Amino acid sequence: MNNIPNYDKKTVSIVITNHKGQILLLKRALHKKWYPGKWDIISGKLKDNENPKDGFARELLEETGLSNLETVESKKPYAYKEKGQKWLVHPYRCKINTNSIKLNSEHCDYKWVKINQLKHLNLATPVIYELKPFYDLPKIQHNQSR
Repeated sequence: MNNIPNYDKKTVSIVITNHKGQILLLKRALHKKWYPGKWDIISGKLKDNENPKDGFARELLEETGLSNLETVESKKPYAYKEKGQKWLVHPYRCKINTNSIKLNSEHCDYKWVKINQLKHLNLATPVIYELKPFYDLPKIQHNQSR
């Protein structure tokens, strides 16, 4: 699946939930080129010839320090276009039983939120796409700027 032609970027997205049904959001560091200071979920580009499952495990560990999961669910990859680039996204959702999050330099903060709180947050544009495979989302307005 990783060698599908005609995509500029191939990524994994990871929705993390806790026992309260909340979603983990990470605040992107201000030095990041894409969506600085905006709330995001875990996502990252697949390395050359990396399969999505390995990319999932790598990104999860890199961005949160997490490796022990209760459940992991994946959905069919989907594509979208943003700023003239075509993205292929492999979506995952997992449940954790810890609040021990260790952020890397890509993020400066994190919080747990309920779905209905998303409309009040300054979200990175891709978050809406990344949550749709797992949730019936209300219409959420968000800032489209990078």
